[in-house]
Amino acid sequence: MTLAEAQAIEEREGRGELDLSDPEIAAMVGQAHQRIQRDLMWGGGPGEPGRRRTWFVVLAILVFALVTAAALLIPLMINITSR
Repeated sequence: MTLAEAQAIEEREGRGELDLSDPEIAAMVGQAHQRIQRDLMWGGGPGEPGRRRTWFVVLAILVFALVTAAALLIPLMINITSR
């Protein structure tokens, strides 16, 4: 399901045009909500540029945190072992 389709389904559901008592329609609305939430959180579906950019930023922050921790802990460990 594309983002545009999910948004259209959500708009129709918000206006009350969909019969949510039908299990198939309720499942489709649930998938639309899930698609929109995933897009809002991660920046798109798998392979989309927004999602790749989000993962790149997460990876960059993780590398920065690990390098900072190593830079702070290695001198401390060297100082403790040299005594």
